[in-house]
Amino acid sequence: MLGLNPTRVLKCATMATKSKEVAAPEFEQSLARLEEILTELESAQIPLASLVEKYAEAAGCLENCRARLEEAELKVRKLSEKGFEAADV
Repeated sequence: MLGLNPTRVLKCATMATKSKEVAAPEFEQSLARLEEILTELESAQIPLASLVEKYAEAAGCLENCRARLEEAELKVRKLSEKGFEAADV
């Protein structure tokens, strides 16, 4: 095992986990954490184990951001379709 800290990796766990115990963070929270991680990676000498851990956490944040954006896009499409149907009546 690479010694990944499961708590940190789960910070940005996606909805795909379907775990009721671990709720996925909001888009803004994941994006902010992703930006923090990138700043840390750009500005410091990080040991390899920490680098791998931060990479895994960043990947989780990015996946959560993408999932949240897809959810929002789907909602907008549904609302737009309803709006166009009402306008056609």
